[in-house]
Amino acid sequence: RKQVALQTGYHLLRSKSEKDTLAAGIINQLNHLLGYAQVHIYFATKTANGSTALTPFQQPNTLLRRDNLPSFLLNDGATNLILQTAVRGKTIVQNNRSQLQQHPPLPLQATSQAAIGIPLLANKTLQGVLQIQHRAKNQFAPSEVQTLEIIADQLANMLLQAERKQQAQHMQKERDVLIAVAQLCAAPQNDNKLIGDVTAVVHDQMQYDSFGVWLVASQALGHLKRHDTFRLMPGTPTVRGIIGPGEGIEHRVRQSGKPLRIADVQKEPAYLPQNPFTLSKLCVPIFVKGEITALLDAESSRLGAFSAEDESFLVSIAHLHATAIAQLQILQE
Repeated sequence: RKQVALQTGYHLLRSKSEKDTLAAGIINQLNHLLGYAQVHIYFATKTANGSTALTPFQQPNTLLRRDNLPSFLLNDGATNLILQTAVRGKTIVQNNRSQLQQHPPLPLQATSQAAIGIPLLANKTLQGVLQIQHRAKNQFAPSEVQTLEIIADQLANMLLQAERKQQAQHMQKERDVLIAVAQLCAAPQNDNKLIGDVTAVVHDQMQYDSFGVWLVASQALGHLKRHDTFRLMPGTPTVRGIIGPGEGIEHRVRQSGKPLRIADVQKEPAYLPQNPFTLSKLCVPIFVKGEITALLDAESSRLGAFSAEDESFLVSIAHLHATAIAQLQILQE
């Protein structure tokens, strides 16, 4: 079974698939061929402040509740197996259930008696962590560990290649979206249609979990109103469409006039928990004639989902949008 797992893993990884496909394939093969109780892969990503976030891969068509989603930052200070593996950069074997330390949102399976954490390292860079649980004690013998480390090494290197490929594709997608938005902004019909069209293009092409526009309902009162075309992630409960003066991250952006990236909204006191699936957020102001009239708001169910490049991209969208709105105002006058 180990030989088949190695061969299957090798051919899967040689296929140069995307990260999610690689993860799903390895998890399914390890579960099916070696009969482990649980197999988890955590992707490592850099957050806005330079720290590292570990986010678990979720099988397609699966959306976990936020309070069950075991994502965390390396500076969380927790002592669970996954974080220990990431920080030390070495395989950790715990062959007795009494030794096991798990992050609370991801408790051990009732049948799990042993676990192993293997760092996914490529070019001395952490790509993630492979974590496996076994139904019996003392099952991670040296030969078993060696087999899993070979698979983990192959996976780490292919994850690095897939990440580079996805980054290139992401950059091309951003360029395509900027061109599409520029075309929409070149001949706007009215502000409501423009907001709806821009929201649809950005949300659908960039695949943000949630994306849309908050309008400054009144410069004097300071209320923010969610535009009707705001795209919320599937399964989101009904949320309020008005944010009061001084409330939330949105008003921090309005007051500062600067974009704001939040790697972990759970650690942000100003965050208004309207969406239980949101873990990270990016908010960008739109200036028209020197005054903030609206905000672009992107949200993700992953920790540290937004980079400096994402911020620059949305700032460019905000500039295009602002220019089009200014043109409409001139025509109306």
